[in-house]
Amino acid sequence: PPPEAPERAAGEAPRGRIADEPGADAKGANKTGANATGANATGANGTGANKTGAKKTGPNATGAKPTVAKVTRMPVAAEVSVELEAGPVRFHVPAGMTLLEAAESAGVALPHSCAVGGCGACVCVVRAGSVHLPEDACLTDAERAAGLTLTCVGRPTARRVHLEPA
Repeated sequence: PPPEAPERAAGEAPRGRIADEPGADAKGANKTGANATGANATGANGTGANKTGAKKTGPNATGAKPTVAKVTRMPVAAEVSVELEAGPVRFHVPAGMTLLEAAESAGVALPHSCAVGGCGACVCVVRAGSVHLPEDACLTDAERAAGLTLTCVGRPTARRVHLEPA
């Protein structure tokens, strides 16, 4: 007869399964599945970071699906040109990278301060192409409509983008 499996504490993952594995009924980080607890728990009885069994509160407490801002275009790799006081510069932006990250990687110094979209020090005007900004960036709807963008959080959505400092 096969040897008996050693006893496990309640909620302990069976041997051979990882606690981060979907359905592994363990408490801990990155847990997915029913009755999840711990950091980043998702599943039938918990969603969100640091879920510890506390009652859900807030706009999504009813279990409704969250509203996601509609993105019309996904970030793409782009060739970017920027008119700076010292003269025009060009650099390549890999898909998904921000304009500022790519400029710094290419050795191009663009003005910036916070690097998280909160201060507006890196604001530029998009003269050609298009750039996606996250909803929480500090620009107003009117500024966005006027073609302003932030290089620190902006990601190109056109293959060619031309910017000028605002």
